[in-house]
Amino acid sequence: MTNSEIIIATITWARDEPESNRLSRALAALASHALPVVVAAGGSRVDFVNSLKQYSNIIFQPYQPTSNPRLLGQVKSTLSGASKLKPPVCALYRG
Repeated sequence: MTNSEIIIATITWARDEPESNRLSRALAALASHALPVVVAAGGSRVDFVNSLKQYSNIIFQPYQPTSNPRLLGQVKSTLSGASKLKPPVCALYRG
């Protein structure tokens, strides 16, 4: 498997500034590998989401709360977004 065959799908929930900082560093590290990173941010702070828009390979997948538990809904959302990219090979990473 080569890097061109990998898409990273992850979920986040940055609730406060320290958590936003940790998650930003983790996602920036993933982005540095030039792989597509699909993120379902379940209610994360706006400043956290905006800070990651500088990375063209980080793709925010809209997450709409449903009757499912939050975690399940986020996982479904991020995998749905990742599956629309080519090739549809995904690694699920939770930061």
